[in-house]
Amino acid sequence: MDKKELERRLSLSLEPDFFSHSLRPVFCDPPILYDREGKLRGADIREILSFKDSTITNLCSYSATDEEFRLEHVENNVIIKCEGPADGQKFKVKFIEQPFIEDGINYLGKIEFQGKKGRKVMIRVPGERTYDPASPENPIVTADQFRFLISILIAQVIAAMNGADQDLILKIMQTSKHCHKLHNRYLLQKYLTSQVVSAFYEGETQESYGEFLLKSLADGQPNLDPTRDFYQINYLELEAKKVGGHMRGEDVLPAQNYLKELLKRYEDQLRLEQSEPTIALLITISGRFEFSAYLGVNHLEIYLNKEMLARINSFQGIGMKSIRDRISKLEQSYDIQFKLALKRRGIRQRAVEENQKSDCSIF
Repeated sequence: MDKKELERRLSLSLEPDFFSHSLRPVFCDPPILYDREGKLRGADIREILSFKDSTITNLCSYSATDEEFRLEHVENNVIIKCEGPADGQKFKVKFIEQPFIEDGINYLGKIEFQGKKGRKVMIRVPGERTYDPASPENPIVTADQFRFLISILIAQVIAAMNGADQDLILKIMQTSKHCHKLHNRYLLQKYLTSQVVSAFYEGETQESYGEFLLKSLADGQPNLDPTRDFYQINYLELEAKKVGGHMRGEDVLPAQNYLKELLKRYEDQLRLEQSEPTIALLITISGRFEFSAYLGVNHLEIYLNKEMLARINSFQGIGMKSIRDRISKLEQSYDIQFKLALKRRGIRQRAVEENQKSDCSIF
């Protein structure tokens, strides 16, 4: 959603921290990982996020004597394992539990440390209830998904901080792909891995998740259907508007379907955590027909156009097949946006008609 458009339609001004406060992710309950038998008797997530221990039950181990890192994790009878050299501690990292929101994505906190370029870098850490626009059918990270995401992230951080090379970090990601089908968070897991690589091996803080998804879209992931994935496309369009310098990152909000699912799954917990006016406002926002602003300029199409042409022009001496493949992707992107434009106009018209018929419309 567009914060300014939302405020205009609600005829009120939201506090700057309204969404970061009301949409805080949480640790799963209990904050415990699964053991090899599938019972919640594994490691305490808060404790292992201190990164004081390099050996974690049903996850990983690091031996300074052998200079070797091992991953071994069992989940739902799926075993994932890999190992590789790690020649000693290179970084001292710290997890800061301080929820924040960035480009509409809400995080549990961040891992910080001094990067190899001498400046502080961070890795964003999702939690239960984090908004994941890469999964439109289920945009909320659940408790078990959080356990899986955080366990693999912790394993990668322990390996990297103890001197493992970049190939082992990517190998951990590749090895854990067998569990992705269980959790359907492949792009989010890929983003967490890219954050680890960027922070430890490049000395840079990775771009935001929204920007990462824009670049992934130019590569064909996720595969969007304009007739089904309207909310996701609208989020990416707002993110493209921000990247183009036409919108502030703090004005990009989670999609409306995320709020609907959040209230459906967690309304009881939210009522214990939030005030009644906050809950009432969240219900109002989630219950309207459409808060997604119609953009006169298709910023996503402009972004994809520039991104794809830049990639085509950056390749030297490649065969015509590679060029045709890239042009084909660009044409597919245009086709998606053309269909989206038609659908958006239809949705907007129906929204106007429904609001005209409704006696309780707030627009």
